[in-house]
Amino acid sequence: MFSFFTIFGKRNWFPVQDCVKLRTEVVRVSRGTRWRFDAGLQSDLLTATQPGTTGDDMDFFPAPPNSHECSLFTPDENSVTWVGSDPRTGRIVMRSTKVSATILSQPVVATGRGGSGTRLLSMLLQEHGVFLGNRLNGSEDSIEWIGVQYESAARKLTDGAPERGCWNEALSGCAEKILKRGRWKEGQLWGWKLPETMLILPEVVQAFPNARIVHLVRHPVDTCLRSTHVTSRTDIPVGAATLHAAYSWLGWRRDPGNDDDYIRNAASWVFQVQGAIQFGRELGSSRYLEIRFEDLCADAQAVSDAIARFLDIPETESAVGGIIDSTRRRYWAEGDKRALEVWSICGEIGKTLGYDLKWTG
Repeated sequence: MFSFFTIFGKRNWFPVQDCVKLRTEVVRVSRGTRWRFDAGLQSDLLTATQPGTTGDDMDFFPAPPNSHECSLFTPDENSVTWVGSDPRTGRIVMRSTKVSATILSQPVVATGRGGSGTRLLSMLLQEHGVFLGNRLNGSEDSIEWIGVQYESAARKLTDGAPERGCWNEALSGCAEKILKRGRWKEGQLWGWKLPETMLILPEVVQAFPNARIVHLVRHPVDTCLRSTHVTSRTDIPVGAATLHAAYSWLGWRRDPGNDDDYIRNAASWVFQVQGAIQFGRELGSSRYLEIRFEDLCADAQAVSDAIARFLDIPETESAVGGIIDSTRRRYWAEGDKRALEVWSICGEIGKTLGYDLKWTG
């Protein structure tokens, strides 16, 4: 059974196939006109008006040149419906966009313990044209992934590792919805950046068997003497679960809430980083790239070029080096007692990353 809509100013009705429920949205047709589709469910009619402006959170997707194709962004169903004119009848037909299994299987996953400078990593990937989502926050995190990944991480840390493939549908389903929202272009590399992905890397690779991981690391003392991160806070479910697992892994039988922030940070850092580097290095250099924050600060272009080689894409000139604040690179001074405590917890893993406790100013 067809639903119908009419475009303001035209007399004809056009059958619409595979139509999803729509809220008020904006599209732009090939002629550059912007339409607001106000979808009322009464009588199954979609009435289009022409307001001329878009809302703050509304998206539109430009149609191909010399075509009547466009798309509708539908956040309630998290899908895109393509609109095209049938050359034989002139009628407008809607159909759901599909994302191939091959494309879906190969995201670029950017991660690193929170506080390591992963915002810069996200910016480097975006300079290379990697689509990291429709919504990024001030830290350049792919926030569309927060819900499913935070929940998955908390469940894994609380209940134990899930059965193999248990979360494939939830993770791949989330990816497909994000890609269908309109800003990703077919053929474009895609992925996400989220620090908490470190907690579920094995599950991510199960869901996306051709995923490539870019992992940013930073000196543990600098990371841990910064403010607390989500995964080292007891008042957030994923943080409480991470700390419980980290303290257990370290053999600490005490309440994390009684420790100083930098101790909780250290426990969280060593637990997450050791797991990520062990898993990543086992994947091999074709699937896992490790980058040091300090190297990024010293030569952002060299790191950008390394990412290009890893992803097998052309190198591009990077502007990231110009925004790095060198005053934020070091958070401790020689003789700092806190630094010694953090290093006593994180030092063994830190050494495998090429770090030591020598003060370099």
